[in-house]
Amino acid sequence: MKEKKVINNLGKNIKIITYKNHDDLPKLIEELIPTNETEKIVKKQIRDIDRYWTIKPSINKNFIGRIDDLQKIDEMLQTNNVTLIVNGIGGVGKSEIVRKYMFLNEDKYENIIFLEISEKTTFESLMITSFKEKLELDKDSNLDTVIKRLQNIRGKNLFILDNLESKEDFEKLKLLNHNFDLLITTRLKNIDEKNQINLEVLNDIDAGDAVELFKSNYETNEDVGSIVREYLGNHPLFIKLTASSLNNEFITIEELNKRELKNIDIDDEKTFQEHLNDNFNRQYESLKKEDLKVLLLMLSLFPSLEIDLSVFEKCFDDENIKYKLIKLEKNA
Repeated sequence: MKEKKVINNLGKNIKIITYKNHDDLPKLIEELIPTNETEKIVKKQIRDIDRYWTIKPSINKNFIGRIDDLQKIDEMLQTNNVTLIVNGIGGVGKSEIVRKYMFLNEDKYENIIFLEISEKTTFESLMITSFKEKLELDKDSNLDTVIKRLQNIRGKNLFILDNLESKEDFEKLKLLNHNFDLLITTRLKNIDEKNQINLEVLNDIDAGDAVELFKSNYETNEDVGSIVREYLGNHPLFIKLTASSLNNEFITIEELNKRELKNIDIDDEKTFQEHLNDNFNRQYESLKKEDLKVLLLMLSLFPSLEIDLSVFEKCFDDENIKYKLIKLEKNA
């Protein structure tokens, strides 16, 4: 542990080894080697400390399928300094697949950076805080400072940015393309980059993977093929959440087979309709332009099925409806 962050109330069987700087860690770990049997493991840990510039994410031991998609990513990143976008709707496994690629191919890279943008962070603040110590940044350092210093890193390097939220951030990150492979996940569709993979839900060819994913999260001998395919649409996140609900006994397989989920007992006092209203109101309030607010309200009257653009133009009597719909989509 870092000297300034020592916890004093740990158990008696835990020995604390303190360090001042991250550069001290390889030597401290090397000193712990007790036998030749553990030498390989420890050397791997030392290499990882040197290789990973940021905290190495945990390994998903239950990762299933996506063999063809992983092969595509690997093929696209064979040449040096490639930018690759993995996009797709929420919950299809974009984050999981780039992590899997990283773990499978980490020995190919001399330096690896893994950053994840969350609701509580911006790209700029994340870049500055993540490299404050490694790049010896001062209080006047900004994003340009970080980019310039990272551009000086030599060797074959990998930069993974999970959950890119703006095109502007992409343009800034792309400045690292001359000495990094950039692997980026996003829901954005308006990024002009030739190397892109659109990650879909598991298709019928991968139906076995979808069922395996379900059963790896919920053990059952039942045939769940129709539930996974027809009810959950082979969507990885839906599958995991449903399996979790089964494990917690919120629902039963019988209810899923009968498509009867109206009697779910939850602690939350809000009804589904109230949650829906809250969600809509949040989206509505976040819109800045009144014409987009009106459009969102009007769209809520339409059924949830595919409608041709020409029909919208007639319904709204507005030649700019396509442009407004694109604007609305950008607001998620």
